[in-house]
Amino acid sequence: AFLMSTSPMVAELMAYTGYDFVIIDMEHGPGDYTTTLSMLQAVQGKGTSAIVRVPSNDEVILKKVLDMGPDGVLIPMVNNAAEARSAAAACLYPPRGVRGVAYPLVRASKWGFNPDYKDSYTKDLLVETSEAVAEVSDMARVEGIDGIFIGPLDLSASLGHLGDIGHPEVLRCMDGVKNRTLAEGKLIGGFAPAGSAVEAMMCAGDYTLVAGAVDMGLLRDAAVADIARFKFQANRTPLSKVEK
Repeated sequence: AFLMSTSPMVAELMAYTGYDFVIIDMEHGPGDYTTTLSMLQAVQGKGTSAIVRVPSNDEVILKKVLDMGPDGVLIPMVNNAAEARSAAAACLYPPRGVRGVAYPLVRASKWGFNPDYKDSYTKDLLVETSEAVAEVSDMARVEGIDGIFIGPLDLSASLGHLGDIGHPEVLRCMDGVKNRTLAEGKLIGGFAPAGSAVEAMMCAGDYTLVAGAVDMGLLRDAAVADIARFKFQANRTPLSKVEK
């Protein structure tokens, strides 16, 4: 599930429900570094894996988020192998990358109590544009990239089918991305809205990392259903009984 609420209490609740992982969304959610850290602590304290979707493929942002200790980072709008190499380099310590070194003193290494941390973190790229679809094999080959995550909403927009994630062209592109990613020996994941053709595709197999809910969407739908339930009951109750 994606978390956009910026609320540590909501993050803790979601961790208790039984999700294998949650994705704290800094790209579309209004959260900053402090709220993200609090949400990480709430989720990981319950034994649930927490991935952070950073707002952009930016070296400084990635360094700060990685030092907070997420179980992985999701990097959006990576369109080609050069951008993938830049993303990987920002996450890797020298000589493999350019990440600033502070691991003995940050939460990610348990404040220095985990000396093996410097070799054990995960990076996934988001494929969200038609350019990225064409480049996905080269992107997946980049050293330091662990997997590809498909964003069907942005992909549909890039292909000229804004919001129509079930369009045949969108589904064909997603299937191609999946096959080429797996051919390179990397993990494949994606966002699968409930009841969509994308959900059926992603839950059929091969996908390792699938998220289909958003905390704010769950709250919205529960609130709408609750209102509808009470309005239905009110319409069934005779006015004379209400007045008494």
